[in-house]
Amino acid sequence: MERYGLIWAAVAFCAVLAGCQESANVSDRREIVRLKKSGSGEAEEAEVQAARGKLNADERRLVDEQDICPISNERLGSMGVPVKVQVRDETVYLCCKSCQKSALEKSDETLAKVKEIKKFIHDRKSN
Repeated sequence: MERYGLIWAAVAFCAVLAGCQESANVSDRREIVRLKKSGSGEAEEAEVQAARGKLNADERRLVDEQDICPISNERLGSMGVPVKVQVRDETVYLCCKSCQKSALEKSDETLAKVKEIKKFIHDRKSN
């Protein structure tokens, strides 16, 4: 019996380590994004524009109008091609699929944030 207890303890320990590894990967990705932001702005802009360049003209216009993910506050295109989702009956773009669940669960907040972002982008371009 004691042997099985040790086996289960080992299995539980491995599961904890696997979870820690997943957290570490998320942390590593955040660090990479932080380093990109602190590094060359030109390199980041080139990455964003390359990802946005994979969209059709209408999608590109909408992404340019929104520019920022309402969930992560990252620039659209900084994590690959922006993800298009329908929040209620409005099209919203996200930086990645990981933001989709939160955007849909908190639809009121998401739509309010998109409206705020678009107003900010519009006002910035007007000045």
